[in-house]
Amino acid sequence: MPSVRTFITGSLLALAVLGGSAVAVSAAPEKGTYVIDESWCFDDTVLIYCTEMTGTFRFAVSADGDERAVTHLVTDVVITDPSGTYVGAYTTRVNDQFHYDAAGGMTIKSVEKTRSVDGDLTCTSIAVLRIADFELKIDHRTLHCR
Repeated sequence: MPSVRTFITGSLLALAVLGGSAVAVSAAPEKGTYVIDESWCFDDTVLIYCTEMTGTFRFAVSADGDERAVTHLVTDVVITDPSGTYVGAYTTRVNDQFHYDAAGGMTIKSVEKTRSVDGDLTCTSIAVLRIADFELKIDHRTLHCR
């Protein structure tokens, strides 16, 4: 199963950089939506991981410098051996919300749910993260397998 913390950290870092740069670029109201629709495969010589990622990144910057961003991502990964035989799969759904207010406060909320299937084993994990004014408020993870 992929590292949930790695994926969340990468998403948060990328979006924090984008959010932090929006005020510096323009003080005029601005908003936009980016559609995410990517696919790729990675071969680690033992297994092949084919990924499809879809979703949206929406942002809004008000005239006073208040910034908000929301990311919704669905990542589907199918794992096969080099001959093409199915080994397993997982799907991750991410909902990230970012708010930077004009006074310098910030809030980051992230919920990531992953469901993986490996033969007869199905696992579900949930990670919840909340940071307010640069202080960690919630960092909770659960994992259930059957």
